[in-house]
Amino acid sequence: VLRADGKRWCQLPNLNEYRVGFSLSGSLLCGGAVKKKRYCLELNSLKGVFKPMYLTNQNFKNHSSWKSKNGLLLMGGQYNPLSTEFLQNGETKFKSKFNLTSPAW
Repeated sequence: VLRADGKRWCQLPNLNEYRVGFSLSGSLLCGGAVKKKRYCLELNSLKGVFKPMYLTNQNFKNHSSWKSKNGLLLMGGQYNPLSTEFLQNGETKFKSKFNLTSPAW
């Protein structure tokens, strides 16, 4: 991870699986080209590892994400460009939220 001035800030641990097209919001890494694995990984900064934590209902790849004070919203992407799912703080599973009116990539 780099600072805005290009200087190194920290190094993230390697993933133990192939993922591409994912989002990273805070300590949560969600989505990517992972067949039949619909969970988000959470970074444990004390142990320096990503651990499977939260299950999505659909696969997300090349999507957008937004972290708010209430939780994390995943939006659109290559597989389901009109769908959204939300993980409420304190919950362990994403829930379908609403359909987008335009595709989000």
